[in-house]
Amino acid sequence: MDTKYPHVDTMKALGIFEDVELILKNMHLAKLFSYHMESYKELTCEFLASMRYHMYEEEDRADLDQGLGWITFLAKGEKRMVTFRQLEILFGFNYGEGTKWNFKEKELQRVWATIADGVYSSSRSKAAQIRSPVLRYVHKALANTFFARKATGTINEGELKFLDMGIKPILSRTSDGKRIRGDRSDTGNLMPFLDHLLTYKITAYNTRHQRGRRLSVGGLITPILCAAGVNPTDRRATEPGWMVISPYFT
Repeated sequence: MDTKYPHVDTMKALGIFEDVELILKNMHLAKLFSYHMESYKELTCEFLASMRYHMYEEEDRADLDQGLGWITFLAKGEKRMVTFRQLEILFGFNYGEGTKWNFKEKELQRVWATIADGVYSSSRSKAAQIRSPVLRYVHKALANTFFARKATGTINEGELKFLDMGIKPILSRTSDGKRIRGDRSDTGNLMPFLDHLLTYKITAYNTRHQRGRRLSVGGLITPILCAAGVNPTDRRATEPGWMVISPYFT
């Protein structure tokens, strides 16, 4: 299944391109969304089924200058590795010393009240409740590309945390006047990204040879494969896809 990306020409035609780009930059995700790469199902499944991350000892980090650790994975049956610093540069992620985001629940509720209608619930809140068409589009980009979800009508907590990051430099305060603090743990985007990829591990291994099973995260794996020196072009490629946007602006 193709990885779906925001469509630049469509955003420009709608007059939202610059605003969307600004929010993606605030999230440190603009580079990730710029790749628009093909995906390779077998290589993606092999990567997801085998990927692990490893942490450097604290005393080694400064000397190595390669971030907090490195990942290992299999590609075409061979073990490969890429450091965290390489991944941060590859995707334009912000660097942090933390390993897990710390967003206060009350702040997320206040951010939701600022940008959307109703009380936030990760299982019930709909993207359509977001008032700004720019933020609705950004959410759909997060849901389709970063989180690679099939059903994107609701907004999960990870997506709301990114929106918190995206609006923080613009609004600075929620509608009740309280300051937007964002993540309080000094954690960059890489650790949440890797933890998300790990959720595919069992599914990827069990379904790697099944024709009916579709994984839409492959376009984000391809840059990592290339960074590790893997040439994927001898495998069958799926071209990138584009988000359908008409329902997002009704």
